[in-house]
Amino acid sequence: MNSDHELQRVLSNPDNLLMSDALEGMIDPNLLEDPDVWDAGDFTCTLEFIGFKIRGTLQSFSLDSEQKVVSILVVPSDAIKLLTGNFLKNYRCFNVAGDSIFEEDVEEEVYLDVQFQENESALVSIIVKLANT
Repeated sequence: MNSDHELQRVLSNPDNLLMSDALEGMIDPNLLEDPDVWDAGDFTCTLEFIGFKIRGTLQSFSLDSEQKVVSILVVPSDAIKLLTGNFLKNYRCFNVAGDSIFEEDVEEEVYLDVQFQENESALVSIIVKLANT
C-alpha cells in the first residue's frame, strides 16, 4: 500500500477508527458502531483445549501475514492447566453483552506463551501460525 493511499484512508476516516482490512473482516460490523464495546476489559475469550477450557479478559489481538496472536488475562490456576500439553481446539471472543466477536477452530500450528504476573494473574497468549507462510 503506497503512502498516498494510506494518507487518504486515514483522512477519510470520520470515526477515527484505524484497523487492518484483515481484522475488519473478522469483526462484526455492527460492533464498530458502538464505541462503548471498545472499552478495555469488555471482551472475554475462551480457549478450549482437549479436556478443559480457560476463560479470561482479552488483553490484545494482533494479526499479520505470518501469525495471529490472542492474549488473555487468566487466574494462575487456569494457566497451570496448560502444562498438561493438551492441544488447543478453538477459541472464542465475545463482548460483555455476550455477542460473539470472533470464533475459530484451530487447524494451524499453535504456540502458547504464559507469563505469570505479580498481581496473581497470568497472561496467556496463543500464537497461531497462518497456513500461507
